[in-house]
Amino acid sequence: MKKQNQIKRTLSQPENIEYIQRLLDGKQFLSRTALALAICEHFEFYDTRGREQQGSCLKALRDLEAAGHFVLPAVVRSKTGRSSPRRLSKPLEPLKGVPGQVGDISELTLVVVRTTDQMRIWNEMMINEHPQGAAPLMGRQLRYLIGSEYGWLGGLGFAAAALKLEDRDKWIGWDREQRREYLQMVVGMSRFPIRPSVQCKSLASKVLSMSMEVMPDDFERQYNYRPWLVESFVDTSRYSGTCYRAANWIPVGKTKGRGRQDRFQKASLSIKEIYVYPLENDFRKRMGLDSDAGWAHWGLQTA
Repeated sequence: MKKQNQIKRTLSQPENIEYIQRLLDGKQFLSRTALALAICEHFEFYDTRGREQQGSCLKALRDLEAAGHFVLPAVVRSKTGRSSPRRLSKPLEPLKGVPGQVGDISELTLVVVRTTDQMRIWNEMMINEHPQGAAPLMGRQLRYLIGSEYGWLGGLGFAAAALKLEDRDKWIGWDREQRREYLQMVVGMSRFPIRPSVQCKSLASKVLSMSMEVMPDDFERQYNYRPWLVESFVDTSRYSGTCYRAANWIPVGKTKGRGRQDRFQKASLSIKEIYVYPLENDFRKRMGLDSDAGWAHWGLQTA
C-alpha cells in the first residue's frame, strides 16, 4: 500500500497528469498494461529486484481516472488461449524469373496492407521468411507488401520507436523530457524482409528509398501527423547493412541487446546496428534542440 500511495502521489502532480494525458492523446499505447509499463520505465517505478511496479501503477492510474483526470484505454478482456495471426493455409510459393537487376523490374511498387487477404499474405511472409517471425507490432503501425509483375517480393512493417536507445538518444541530442514529448515523432521500421527466393541486386536499397518517399504521406493519412525521423536495426551477424547505407540511412551506434519485453535486464537479444533516416532535416530544431545537438558528440551530420 505504501508503494502504491507513493506512485499515486507522484502521478497526481499536475505536470505528471499532463504527461500521462499526452501519452493518451498520442494513442501509442493501446492497452492499460502497455501504458503502465511505459510509465514505470519513465518514472523509474521499480521494486528492489529491478522489476516494474506494474500492479501498483495500474491501481494509481485507475484511481486518477476515477477522479476525472483522464480516460484510460478500454479494458481488453482476455480470451481463452492465445490468438494467432491471420495467415494463409500454406506458405507462399517461391518466386521464379525475378531479374537479377532492380532496373529490370518495371512494376515495382509498395502496397499498403489494408485488406484481410493482404494481411494474411504479409503475416505468412513474416512467419516463414523473417528471423523474428510475425511478432506483434507496437503502437501506430503501417505494413507494406513489395509488389511487382513477378509477385510479392517482400514486405515492410513500421511501428513505434524504441522507448530508450542510448546511442540513438545521444545522436539526436535530446534529454529525457524532450524524448518523452517527441518520441511519437520517431517511427521504427521493425520488419523488412526480401524473400529468400529473390536474388536481385540493389532491390533492398531501392525499396528502402521508395519507402521513405511514400511512408510519411501514408502515415499522415492514417494518423493525422507526419513523423520526423525513422529508425531501424540490422543484425550484423546476419546482414552487412549495405542496403541502408546505399539508401542514405545513417549508422549511429548499436543496441544493448534488450527489447521492450526485457523487464529483468537480461539483454538476451542479439546486438544490432542502429540506423536512422531523417524525414525532416530540421527535426532537431522542431524538438527545441540546438542545430548542432548530437552532432558534436558523434562527429556526424545529417543530410
